[in-house]
Amino acid sequence: MILLRKIAVVGTAAAVLACHDSAGPPGLPAGYMLTTINGRALPTSLAQFPESPVVNWGSLQLDAAGTAVITENRLTMIAPGNVTYTTNYTYTIRDGRIVFHFDCPPTAICSSPPVGIFSGSHLFLTYEGADGDLLYDYELAPVVES
Repeated sequence: MILLRKIAVVGTAAAVLACHDSAGPPGLPAGYMLTTINGRALPTSLAQFPESPVVNWGSLQLDAAGTAVITENRLTMIAPGNVTYTTNYTYTIRDGRIVFHFDCPPTAICSSPPVGIFSGSHLFLTYEGADGDLLYDYELAPVVES
C-alpha cells in the first residue's frame, strides 16, 4: 500500500511538473512569430498618428550559437511602401532574460537593441524609443530547417 501511494505521488508530481509554464528559454534553435505590439493584434501601427508605419508581421529566430535574426514587415506612408527589415544580433540568455547585442559603427546613430523575458511559449521584447517604449509579444513557432 505504501509503495502504491509513493507511485501515485511521484506520478502526480511528474504530471504537474510536465504541465508547468516554464519561464526559461526553449530549446535552441527556436523561432517566434510576432503576435501583438503593446497588446494590439497585427497589423497595427507603431504610434498613434496617421503617418505611423504599420507592422504587418514579424519573426525572430534564435540559434544555438548566440545569433538572432529579427525580421519585420511594415507598410510605410512613403516610398517604397511595403518594406521588410532584417536585423542581425548576437544575444545572451541568463535567468529567463534575453539581452541582444548590436555592433553600431562609431559614426552611426543606432537605436538600442531590445531586451526581453521568456514566459511560457512567449518572448516579450521591449524596445525603448523617443516616443515611448514598445512591447513586442512573440509566440513560439516551429523552426523550419533548410
